[in-house]
Amino acid sequence: MKAQDIGENCLTDFADMGEGEKWWGLTYNNLGRVYYSQGDYPKAIECYEKSLAIYLESLGSEHHDVASSYNNLGLVYDAQGDYPKAIEYYGNSLAIYLKSLGLEHPAVAASYNNLGSVYDYPLPKKRRRLPEGY
Repeated sequence: MKAQDIGENCLTDFADMGEGEKWWGLTYNNLGRVYYSQGDYPKAIECYEKSLAIYLESLGSEHHDVASSYNNLGLVYDAQGDYPKAIEYYGNSLAIYLKSLGLEHPAVAASYNNLGSVYDYPLPKKRRRLPEGY
């Protein structure tokens, strides 16, 4: 059985729980990872956006799972070459991680790394700068 099949089966199994439950968010997030790894970016975005909406409703806007969803959306937009959207989502992720986990957490370092990578590759050397506040 493929990971995609397992994820879709989970959504069926969770049908009795109500769509606002955290488990729905986790399952959509995991399905988004599958689609992302397959290069199916529109489906990955769809799953990550559903995950984000569920997490925002069930966990609040400052939870680290919300930050993870923003980061995952940033990864997809980065892979598609939509750098302004990638920066927006990476920035949202970083802000939440800083607030919820603190400066020393590895997720904060990963967020800085993701933001930095957007500026490292697509732009000429002389234009590589982080926006103010980063």
